[in-house]
Amino acid sequence: MLTNVGVIVEVMRAQQSALASTVRMVKGIPGADSDVERQARAIETSLDDMQSTLQTILDGSTGDTTGLMEDVRRYASSLVEAKSESLQDLIRNTTESQGSLLADRFKKLETRMMADSPEEDEGG
Repeated sequence: MLTNVGVIVEVMRAQQSALASTVRMVKGIPGADSDVERQARAIETSLDDMQSTLQTILDGSTGDTTGLMEDVRRYASSLVEAKSESLQDLIRNTTESQGSLLADRFKKLETRMMADSPEEDEGG
């Protein structure tokens, strides 16, 4: 994105330069109307303001990227930490439920085997 801002600013500066050249040509026309000269001065003032604005945009787009990147890192870190805790809880709960299910099955199997065992001893 920063590269795009730089390109946009350069394009706008080129357009500004072309407009400034046109204004200079209009001002150089002999016998130009005072209204035309007044408008040319107004355009020049506007172009100067635009130059300042473009420089501010360009400075702003490259100036505070370190802070922005630090904010992104903190956000990503907190997001990863939260997801990690969530996954750990899920694994813990799944392990506990599967462990209790397995223990119940072993108890049922043990009960069945104990129930079957005396019958075989009596019959044999």
